[in-house]
Amino acid sequence: MTGKQSTKAQQVSPAVWYYENARHLEFYIHPGDTGVWKMGDETLRFDVPLDMLEASIARAPRKGTK
Repeated sequence: MTGKQSTKAQQVSPAVWYYENARHLEFYIHPGDTGVWKMGDETLRFDVPLDMLEASIARAPRKGTK
């Protein structure tokens, strides 16, 4: 990862935000704010290792101009 790591939450949408934690991104989703899920008021939390994201990006087809 290049650049300086943020110490503040990065907001993706009103219901989704994440923190950078070493080589992981800690995502938080508040389902009550989405208008889609009806799971009560519990906030979901999960970690995504950057290695996994980097591997996925490397496999993704490149969109080029034709």
